[in-house]
Amino acid sequence: MTLETENLKLLPCDTEILRAAIEGNEILAKKINVSILEDWSEFGIGVFQYSLDKIIENNDEIGWWTYFPIHKKDNKLIGSGGYKGKPTPEGTVELGYEIAPNYRNRVLLQK
Repeated sequence: MTLETENLKLLPCDTEILRAAIEGNEILAKKINVSILEDWSEFGIGVFQYSLDKIIENNDEIGWWTYFPIHKKDNKLIGSGGYKGKPTPEGTVELGYEIAPNYRNRVLLQK
């Protein structure tokens, strides 16, 4: 499920999108039809490979790993984020995210 606000779209990553991210910015840009900043990811491709491996191991994990935030007005991929798997039996999840330096400290989720 894609989440959208006026300024931001969170694109959930499936196996095809994660493979494109691993292959490189040019391939990913074509796959998701956005511009990509050179410094959009400080995490590097290792995190995308890890996420890909997890959802290949278990299809129930799709939607619980990686999302790409896209700045709608600029049509640019500006980072990545996601959960570290499905919730625990207690209902908690761990999450991480990164935002490209030029897009930090902006109000993007405002309605």
